[in-house]
Amino acid sequence: MDIKTSDELLKKSLFNDFTFLPMVNFYFNSADIDGSGFIEKTEINHFLTKFSKEQKLDPPTEKEIEETLNEFDKNKDGKLCKEEFQVLVKQIVKEMVGFK
Repeated sequence: MDIKTSDELLKKSLFNDFTFLPMVNFYFNSADIDGSGFIEKTEINHFLTKFSKEQKLDPPTEKEIEETLNEFDKNKDGKLCKEEFQVLVKQIVKEMVGFK
């Protein structure tokens, strides 16, 4: 599969829960290292650092991790539930494919 095809599939998945939600569940379960059902700050750091490395991007700074948590932690409990994490993954995918 070429990059253009991959980008098109990612764009389509943003609007299709049948394909998007399993992707979110996979990433959520991978990121939830301690199995608590939430993604805490250290897990967000680990997830974003690993993802950045896989995408050949610079790892996020401590400030960027803090900003990410503040932006996506809507109930301000210091961690991301699956729904909050879903919004984060959707934003990441949108940025990856240049979708506004």
